[in-house]
Amino acid sequence: ISGNLSFCDGRSTQLCGNAGASSYLWNTGSTVQCITISDANNYSVTVTNGFGCSGSTSVTTIKNPKPTPSISGNLSFCSGSSSTLNAGIYAGYLWSTLATTQTISVNTAGTFTVTVTDGNGCTGSTSVLTSIQPYSIGAISGPDGVCAKQSGVVYCVTNPSPGITSYIWTLTTGVSAIGATNGACITLKFSSKFNGGSICAKAVTPCGNTPNSCKNLVLITKAPNTPGTITGPSSLCPNAIATYSITALPTATSYSWSVPINMQILSGQGSISVVVKALSNFNSGYIKVRAMNCKDGSGTKSMNLVKSRVCRASANTISEFKNNFEILTGFSVYPNPTSGKLSIEFTTQSKTKLKLNVKDLLGKNILMNVVEAVEGTNTKQIDLSHLAKGMYFLTIEMEGMEVRTLRIIVE
Repeated sequence: ISGNLSFCDGRSTQLCGNAGASSYLWNTGSTVQCITISDANNYSVTVTNGFGCSGSTSVTTIKNPKPTPSISGNLSFCSGSSSTLNAGIYAGYLWSTLATTQTISVNTAGTFTVTVTDGNGCTGSTSVLTSIQPYSIGAISGPDGVCAKQSGVVYCVTNPSPGITSYIWTLTTGVSAIGATNGACITLKFSSKFNGGSICAKAVTPCGNTPNSCKNLVLITKAPNTPGTITGPSSLCPNAIATYSITALPTATSYSWSVPINMQILSGQGSISVVVKALSNFNSGYIKVRAMNCKDGSGTKSMNLVKSRVCRASANTISEFKNNFEILTGFSVYPNPTSGKLSIEFTTQSKTKLKLNVKDLLGKNILMNVVEAVEGTNTKQIDLSHLAKGMYFLTIEMEGMEVRTLRIIVE
């Protein structure tokens, strides 16, 4: 029997009996001179010549496994440097770069493949993905303005890359650190010599230091101005929920809101926007706000709130965020939770104009639609597919006041 008795896994070999015989009979059942096989086994053939004489012989084939190379080396490296990729010891190599050596040097991000050949002539391939490590840091968070002799003010580097080992902070005149100075956050105190300036931070990485990220700090010498107009509904029903907001002031670091005893602040204290609830005994009162900083508080801005004339005394029927009014009934939304369009169904006793608002948890308007409602049942749709996943408030305003509020979930 002639032919290659040793072959690679995934390939085949051809075995042939003596040429010129009258007939052939292989132990595979084949009756041709040559057979193609792809397994390691014992193969025999009986040949018969023209005189009727026959003879037999056999061989054993060997199927050699494919090599399974593994590429070693640093797959993530710094910009401007390189890495050596090693395919291991084999008889031959062919890289995707067309190199034919055991190792190659790479300095770019991408996929690198090598095909190796072993001593039996069998081949195997493997690939790796390299990347260039992008070390960077974001802006510095913390107050924009501070007062002389103020202490315990915290600033932090935002969005740092993984792998950063420490930080180097640079402080301006009149500023010193309290505690550690090599972390992503630093606590500062300001002396009487501080007159404004920048603080900077850079990250220490295996690839060296990143560029500085800096924040300019302003010296606050007086209290902030009195806030401007408070926006929000001027009339409410008992148990109603509403959002009130002001415009941010340049030197204010926080905002102090206050409401009468027949109202309650649900969220947002300290910010430019609060969500409040009128309690069951609400009749009227003032909502007030002051802008604050390390120097002092501003004057007070107030807004008079009164009980709406269209309220009806009744219990909540949907949730603590939803109230009943005579002019608007049968309020429902579906599907809730939703990942796309939200249907809003309600009934009005007369033709009216309504404003549909979607607000985030801080009371900020995300989406607003003005609709003309007809007498009877109305169905409106709003598209929420562009919103981030989370909880929102859907409110219906009529004549400048919120008459319905419902929590909705975007998933």
